[in-house]
Amino acid sequence: MVRAFAEIEVSTLTCVFAVQDTDGGPVVGCGGYEGGSAPYRLALGGEAAGLYVVAQDVPAADFAEDALRGRLADPAELEVLARTHHAVVTAVAACGPVVPLPFATLFTDPDRAAASLEVRAGQFRALLDRLRDHAEWAVKVYLKQVGAPREAADGPARSAAASVPAPGAGRAYLDRVRARRQDHEAKQAAALAEVERIDEAIRALADGAVRRRPHGSQMTGKNRVQLLNGAYLVDVRRAEELRAAVDALRADAVGVEIEASGPWVPYSFAETGAESCL
Repeated sequence: MVRAFAEIEVSTLTCVFAVQDTDGGPVVGCGGYEGGSAPYRLALGGEAAGLYVVAQDVPAADFAEDALRGRLADPAELEVLARTHHAVVTAVAACGPVVPLPFATLFTDPDRAAASLEVRAGQFRALLDRLRDHAEWAVKVYLKQVGAPREAADGPARSAAASVPAPGAGRAYLDRVRARRQDHEAKQAAALAEVERIDEAIRALADGAVRRRPHGSQMTGKNRVQLLNGAYLVDVRRAEELRAAVDALRADAVGVEIEASGPWVPYSFAETGAESCL
């Protein structure tokens, strides 16, 4: 969330990363954004008493609206900022459940940050209760890659002598085209059925699930077709059960490839109204 601070003369801004209901003391394991203070926990008050926001004081010159907008437009800078945000959230998650806040959530000072977040105390408590002792697992399914098809006999490599069609060649060519199309459609349908089978099996072990739009080739790579981009909220005590289930699904999978990763901080389930399919 990019906020405007152009008319406010401050040397630092307060960047907030996450909300916890655990006071784990000093934040260890990461230094936060370069040039800023050490990340710290800020106790909330009022109805939010017992909740803590993980924050860092960062240089206004680097995080004010114009400066931040320019940094976000630079892919290398964006990656550094995003990785730093994730590193802080991951570090504090070692002390207990967290509700990650949107990347680059900034306030003019800690008091404004606390006042803004305290009004959402009920939302944060409900999310923390749901996420406690749970982690996110990502499961992605891709259409299995096969070798490049052999060039058809009726392709451009035929010699001039063979270019004169034999009787019935046109019908035979159309039959081959139709057969290839039907074969492709059958494989696509079978792969989609596999996706539903895989998703259903993982859901049976999860307490929440999100199916996002599959990534395009810009992210997956040329000719790699993603069919499922799923996130699953799983009790940490079922991690080995999940791994075993994925291994079994992978062994039985027909026409698809399965990738699973985790455990992760449950970003996909840390927003009120996040799509849950259970």
